[in-house]
Amino acid sequence: MRFADSPEAKFARALAFVFPNEGGYVNHPADRGGATNHGVSLRFLVAEGRIDANRDGLADFDLDMDGDLDGADIRKLTKDHAAALFRRAFWDRHGLHRLPEPLDRLVFDQAVNAGGTAAVKLLQRAINVAAGALLKPDGVLGPKTLAALDS
Repeated sequence: MRFADSPEAKFARALAFVFPNEGGYVNHPADRGGATNHGVSLRFLVAEGRIDANRDGLADFDLDMDGDLDGADIRKLTKDHAAALFRRAFWDRHGLHRLPEPLDRLVFDQAVNAGGTAAVKLLQRAINVAAGALLKPDGVLGPKTLAALDS
């Protein structure tokens, strides 16, 4: 583990681990998430894209500026857009930077595929099995989970 690393450096390594597994644009009929680009599904984009982080009155990620979030926005989504979305929705929101390497990137990868809360619950269940801990799998990376991980 690199103790002096900044959260930005850790995130860059986690992103470099995840992106090779996330391709470009696909729209497979069996994928419940709908159209997907760089690992961002339309369903996820709609849920997260409603946020107006820069307070300009427009939904974030309405990339074609037509007032909605749809397949056209997924097609326009770049790796930089996906990285920003992953940072906000998973890395920062769930505090994944607090995990040691390489566990941080493994949980991050799971978060991209199944959601942040589900990824942390999976980690908590694994800690319970491996360390005999009695964590409640609540999907929160809090002090009890981190202490159990340290032990």
